Amino acid sequence: MFFVAPALAFPAVGDKVVFDGTYTSPDGLVVVFTQTMEIVAFDASTEIFTFSNTFVSSGKPIQNTVTTPASEMVSDVKVREVLGGCEAAGGTIEDIRVPAGTFRTCRSSKQDGGTVWTADVPFGLVKQIYFDGEDRVEVELRGLHAGQ
Repeated sequence: MFFVAPALAFPAVGDKVVFDGTYTSPDGLVVVFTQTMEIVAFDASTEIFTFSNTFVSSGKPIQNTVTTPASEMVSDVKVREVLGGCEAAGGTIEDIRVPAGTFRTCRSSKQDGGTVWTADVPFGLVKQIYFDGEDRVEVELRGLHAGQ
């Protein structure tokens, strides 16, 4: 069974995603965390989005607020371009199952040796593996809510 979402227009105020993540260091340290991102405001006069970003690990939340120009946000149009040109850009179209469901994605390699799975969801990300030096970080989409 595949998760089939109606065509979403994003970014939009109210877009919210929740990721489950694992940070693993070469010495065996494993940290499990949750990351929640939600767009909380848009200033049409400056075309600036404001979103909250919350990390929770060991029950301790760390929250910050970030402002980003609309031109730098992942949009539904940009994601559909990635999906449409996936194979031409060296990626692979792949169905992937994560806690939030099963999604049609573009799987592509990152320069740091990691992998990213892009799909037609708010913020465009379904799964990502990346490296921070020798440390490995993996996140998977657990939940999402499309704003208005």
